[in-house]
Amino acid sequence: MKLGVSMPILGTSIHNFPEFAQAADEAGFDSVWSYEFYRDPFMILGRAAATTERISLGTGLAAALVRSPFAAANAIADVDELSGGRAIFGIGVGSPEFLQAWHSTDASAPVSRMREYIDVARITWEYLRAQEPVSYSGKHYRFESMPFNPWGPREFARDHIPIMLAATGPKMVGLAGETADGLLGYSYTPKVIEEDVLPNRQVGLDRAGRQRSDIELATFVICSVSDDA
Repeated sequence: MKLGVSMPILGTSIHNFPEFAQAADEAGFDSVWSYEFYRDPFMILGRAAATTERISLGTGLAAALVRSPFAAANAIADVDELSGGRAIFGIGVGSPEFLQAWHSTDASAPVSRMREYIDVARITWEYLRAQEPVSYSGKHYRFESMPFNPWGPREFARDHIPIMLAATGPKMVGLAGETADGLLGYSYTPKVIEEDVLPNRQVGLDRAGRQRSDIELATFVICSVSDDA
């Protein structure tokens, strides 16, 4: 089992995150996570990359529908490059209330939108790496390579950046099993994992002809760090 820690985003100065991440790295945690609320989770991890050496840096999560797949794919690739290949691209739909109130969008058709979002993110990485012509036209997202790209390819730290999909409902869990590198849960109990998560994940794995070893399972839990409640 791997253990990670989520940094406290709300009410925290942006200058504290490099120190928090360094403390997690030195304490032996396997991963440290940022999340989407007021602050840009990619910027936080970019700063954390400079003060850490071995720990994985994950967005847990970045709200997908507030930015294009191209923008998000480049942002996490920057983190991966800064950290020497330690980024984890954790994404989710985002809160419907926040999407409507602050981002002029909504959470409609979440499963099909996230399926296309993951497709376009991976197409972005491949196109920017290899510069081969590509065309993608989905219901929600499109990607078209330029006839001529004078800027050339971009630099990548590695060939593959893992995508972890946040999911609670059965269809989204199934989508994670079908297409993601990992599944991000929130306060999954052992009973929920056994009775709901694993069977629905298996539906997606079977649909794509994948094995359980092809996808990681992670869940956020709230823990007390003090004996004084």
